[in-house]
Amino acid sequence: MRRIKVWLLIVSALALVSAGAAVAHGKRGKTHTDAVSATLAATQARIANKTCTGEDGAYRAFHGKWTGTSTGDPRLTGKLRLYARGLVNTTTGSGQVTGWLGIRGEKSWAKARFVAVVTGGTGLNGYVIGWVRDKTGSTVEETAGSGRLLGSIFGTIAPDGALAARIGTGAAVAVANIQGGGCSNHVHGKRR
Repeated sequence: MRRIKVWLLIVSALALVSAGAAVAHGKRGKTHTDAVSATLAATQARIANKTCTGEDGAYRAFHGKWTGTSTGDPRLTGKLRLYARGLVNTTTGSGQVTGWLGIRGEKSWAKARFVAVVTGGTGLNGYVIGWVRDKTGSTVEETAGSGRLLGSIFGTIAPDGALAARIGTGAAVAVANIQGGGCSNHVHGKRR
């Protein structure tokens, strides 16, 4: 339980630092924040499992690769690759999964790290932190533009099967956004 709290604190801190950096170092005229969501569907391409016994029951450790598709916001639509490493208590169904995912569209790509708590043996509830690059040239403000991707990820990941998840929706904080640009002049506090 203590490790879960530490991971959640680390993710929260990274999200705040990343959001601040995206705002502080932007370019004039290109500032935007767009709510996004995407549905991820993938099958297992490779997996390695290991079992052990811990103080509170049996455990399964795994790391693997999943491939499939992502659909939703145009910047998050395309071929999906996901690499994950997890440790799940098979007695309680609780654990953690960490990894990264990549989404490649025709003229866009996204890459993000994710951390998630596992419940019920396969349920995911966590966060993604990454970057989206958009080269479509679209002028539709809500679905165009590069920037930092921050948000929730919710779904299921089976260590020996399929992945079904959503970015931008979940049971708790159901949000994700892509933010780019920032204010042209730096905000400085007064020194005392």
